Amino acid sequence: MKLMGQSVTLNPALKVLLPAFRKRCAVIGKMQAGQGRGLITAQLVNGLREAVLAPLEAPKKAELAEELTLLGSLSIVIDLVTQGWRVASTRPSVVLEFEECASPEEEKERIRQAHIVERDAQMREPSVVEFVRGMEKRRLRCGKYGRVLPCWDCRRTYC
Repeated sequence: MKLMGQSVTLNPALKVLLPAFRKRCAVIGKMQAGQGRGLITAQLVNGLREAVLAPLEAPKKAELAEELTLLGSLSIVIDLVTQGWRVASTRPSVVLEFEECASPEEEKERIRQAHIVERDAQMREPSVVEFVRGMEKRRLRCGKYGRVLPCWDCRRTYC
């Protein structure tokens, strides 16, 4: 059973780099299609970020002025893909679609997976890694000595 879907047309304020935006969104769509209709994985999101968030090579002055808008717009598209949106088309405009899940359980799993993907991305940041290392010292919690890090793993229940 398919419930209501939503779509949004993206029109970033790009003149010179609009073709580059469409081309990179097409790459996102192809990578999504390769994943299938399943849940988004951290590997897919990392691959998307590596593939489409690269800065321009030897940009011209007009391109340089729009590069930040391009990368910001693509970052938003990747964030929406992480939340369950799909690139439906890139011509004449970039259109993203979202199909609601058939059951509340599927919706909860989709949201949970999106949070796990974002958490994993944060856990790769050097500043976060340094903070977590400091928190890995044994501490008293729930009447036992243990580390804080396992509490961050939402796939398991502690205490």
